[in-house]
Amino acid sequence: MAISIKVADEVWIGCALLHYENPHCEDFATEEIVGRVARENIFGTLRPGVRVHVNQHCVANRPANPGNYRMLYETRLGYRRLWRLGDDFHPSREYGKICPEASDIPVKYHFLLEWYRKWATDTGSSSISRGVCLRENIMTLSRHRAAPVEDESGVTEACASELSTVSEAREFEVHARRRMSEFFGVELNPGTYSNIPKKFDMVSPDRSIIGDAKYYTLVRGTQIPPAKFSIISEHVWLLEKTDSKIKFLVFGNDRRVPEEWLARYGHLVTNVQFFFLDPQNGVLKLK
Repeated sequence: MAISIKVADEVWIGCALLHYENPHCEDFATEEIVGRVARENIFGTLRPGVRVHVNQHCVANRPANPGNYRMLYETRLGYRRLWRLGDDFHPSREYGKICPEASDIPVKYHFLLEWYRKWATDTGSSSISRGVCLRENIMTLSRHRAAPVEDESGVTEACASELSTVSEAREFEVHARRRMSEFFGVELNPGTYSNIPKKFDMVSPDRSIIGDAKYYTLVRGTQIPPAKFSIISEHVWLLEKTDSKIKFLVFGNDRRVPEEWLARYGHLVTNVQFFFLDPQNGVLKLK
């Protein structure tokens, strides 16, 4: 029986299943992903849009045209894998959807979301060992779903879920807005500034405080992220065009990103403050 599902979500499920079933494979040919979607046949027929989404609409490191999904990553010509934290992406996809919402896909595929949250943040192990370990973790979670599962590091399933939620830029933006409102002692909300065609993440009622939130990491944990550096530069430039008394950027996830940017370009910044939201120490001023 056909099920209503977004093409992008169907593509994500197809690629996620390939990863789950072939943990030793780093990437897959575009036709493999299309074929896996066809074999799973969630919608009831293979829609023409599936191939377009695999080739373009879902690919993080290609310009948005028009879809800005950030679900897949082009590893080489004709090959894709799921996007993971640390991968670069085109600036036009900064706020693109990374994976399906649980409510938008059949329950039988919800285990893939749990698997993905671990897989997407694990950059330290090989693909083979990572796949095997995660498959075992999923089996453990499914057997003990009634109680919180705690791994050797002391992280419970509930805590891991919370961290994975915060890891997405939109969720971090909400978290950062609350913390920066407390820091400045005034309620900050999304808003615009006259003559600047951008909606800022945090603006005070009198427009005297204005800022944006960024949740970035280095590429694969070690490399400079050029696309993200370009976005930071763009936002600094836009903030400097305002007459607000306080202008700022607040970062989360990897402190090295803003620190490395400041080391290279900080001397060019005149009046934009840089902050890092540290889980243990709260709001830290970097510049």
